[in-house]
Amino acid sequence: MTSSKIFLSGLVGALIVSSMAIYFAPNGLKVIIGAFMIFFVVLYFLSVKQSRKLADAFNEVVYNLKESQEALGEAKTVSEIKIHARTRELQELAESLEDKVTERTLEIRAKLKELERFRELTIGREMKMIELKKELKKIYGSQKKEN
Repeated sequence: MTSSKIFLSGLVGALIVSSMAIYFAPNGLKVIIGAFMIFFVVLYFLSVKQSRKLADAFNEVVYNLKESQEALGEAKTVSEIKIHARTRELQELAESLEDKVTERTLEIRAKLKELERFRELTIGREMKMIELKKELKKIYGSQKKEN
């Protein structure tokens, strides 16, 4: 067999295997397998030298994709850790604020009771003063009438 026939039979075999793999593969892998199928079809129409360059370029793209995917995975993990920490921090702050609000409410209620007692005392004192003034007027009024 000539090299082109071997290459062609290899291409056909690869296309059959790729087609079967696409049927059973998950979605992300289907795209890569489909790209390989296109790659093999293009290889058939190009010379061996061009094929090698194309294969190297494709390998580089795949390598870069893997690196990018790993970097994205690491970034996702870091982001999830940061989000979890910030969420915990915000929950602690919310609980702290609730405690402060409760504490402050109790303080304000205590001061309000104190002010109400003071008001009652001052009003009570004023009322007593008014009564005493009335009594004094009665006493002075009756003394003036007697004189």
